[in-house]
Amino acid sequence: MIDSFQILAAVEGSLETLDLIILFAYFAVLIGLGIYTSRKIVSSEEFMVAGRRIPGWAAGLSVMCAYTSSLSYIATPGKSFGSNWNPVLFAYMMIPAAFFVCYLIIPYYRKIGLISVYEFLERRLGVWGRIYAAISFMLYMIGRIAVILYLTGLLLSQFAHILEVDSANLILVILIIGIITIIYTLLGGMEAVIWADVMQAVIMLSGIAVVCIILTKKIVAGPEPAIAAAWDAGKFSLGKWVLTLNDQTLANRTIWVMVIFGITENLRNLMADQNYVQKYAACKNVKEAKKSIWVATIIYTIMTTAFIYIGTALWAFYHGTGVLEAANITKQDDIFPFYIATELFTGFKGLLIAAILAAAISTIATAFNCAATIWLQDFHKNTLTKILPISRASLCSGW
Repeated sequence: MIDSFQILAAVEGSLETLDLIILFAYFAVLIGLGIYTSRKIVSSEEFMVAGRRIPGWAAGLSVMCAYTSSLSYIATPGKSFGSNWNPVLFAYMMIPAAFFVCYLIIPYYRKIGLISVYEFLERRLGVWGRIYAAISFMLYMIGRIAVILYLTGLLLSQFAHILEVDSANLILVILIIGIITIIYTLLGGMEAVIWADVMQAVIMLSGIAVVCIILTKKIVAGPEPAIAAAWDAGKFSLGKWVLTLNDQTLANRTIWVMVIFGITENLRNLMADQNYVQKYAACKNVKEAKKSIWVATIIYTIMTTAFIYIGTALWAFYHGTGVLEAANITKQDDIFPFYIATELFTGFKGLLIAAILAAAISTIATAFNCAATIWLQDFHKNTLTKILPISRASLCSGW
């Protein structure tokens, strides 16, 4: 994945003054949002679930943002560029998973007042099951935050041409992104995270919509539209229906493999991932929590379809032109960054980079808040008092 961002340093496109103004304005709004919502943080429940007053549509947009990281902007179009529409089946399998979670899981979670999803494991498996899952989640969040910060910092530093892309400048960019995210997340808690996600969702959806429009105009023009070549090459295929586990490379992956993977992974995300459960735990009631799932499902499905379409459209746009070969673009994940850097106009380029940053910051902010919640709920308030030979009172006074 690093090569997907390194390619940006080699192309002529860079961020102009207007693009940078857009990015700095975006960062300023995030910090302002954290300061504004910090006035409501008067208890741990306010920080973790925003007092359970979030409307379902806002929580749904936030869940969708958690589903979409900055890597989705690069990797998903790259997949369809190199194969076909088979990866979109993962998003479509979120629909049956949403039915199951809405009608069986959410009512139970709301009934027991669940904030940490690992509380359910303690009820079924005991305290050590909860500890194991909570520790695993926190370690995973540390690794995920590190990877997203590094790749996003590399992207921004190369696009902005900050001196040279060396380790010192990269660390500086990572620190800026990390500190801004920490400030608004810790100041405003889950409410700041969710409302920032609403803003970020608008940015992401706007950026993707404009790219789709621009590419469509280019590949359907003329007496022999380029999109016809993509259709003839089978780029719109969903894969094979055969029941086999042989040759499951991306280009030959069957429909059944993606259906099974999509259902199981989406069920895991919606049922057992704190990043998602905590957001619809912040809704006003069961009805709003269910609404959040459906808002997230519908918009995520549409957005993933758009990502897949962009990859196919890029194949049609560059097919037979020799542009990628001349630029020495050999990896699928390099295609969309190359297009952003060389084809998009000033201002919109900044908007699209802001959209990629929005996806990254949204994921990081959610990880920060959820990790803090897991520490408070699963260790500080509950688990440590059960496994250590000290009283709850002495433990709490020590903190």
